[in-house]
Amino acid sequence: MTARRALLAAVLLAAACEDGEKLVAPEQSPHVITLQVAGRAVSLELALDDEARARGLMHRTELAEDAGMLFIFPKEEVRNFWMKNTLIPLDIGFLRTDGTLINVGHGQPGVEQPGVWSDAPARMVLELNDGWYARHGFKPGDRIEVPREILDAVR
Repeated sequence: MTARRALLAAVLLAAACEDGEKLVAPEQSPHVITLQVAGRAVSLELALDDEARARGLMHRTELAEDAGMLFIFPKEEVRNFWMKNTLIPLDIGFLRTDGTLINVGHGQPGVEQPGVWSDAPARMVLELNDGWYARHGFKPGDRIEVPREILDAVR
């Protein structure tokens, strides 16, 4: 384990302990955190580096209702997400650094072009099951709170 990975693991554990929540490490990702999204506890795999962000949710055949992946980038930029090797339809939400939802796009399995674009520079992308945002009333302008320690751990 690299020193940077060990530091990230410690930061994630500390953040979880402060909130009284446990981190669980599934086979697909070594980093999972539970955040409140639209008043619901959502288990999110974290994509904090280029390799994890490129892999995303590829090759998955299912995703639990209140589970997803949170991609965090070093800085805000206009983002374009595609669905290469992604087997399940997804809602793709683009968020500012402060966790404010900019817009939601819909990714269809295997569709790479034209991709799903953010309407403005985004620092994070939150992928959830298709229709999740509408079912739970999470709309542009709403926010999620992402611990600063997680944002600072991005590479």
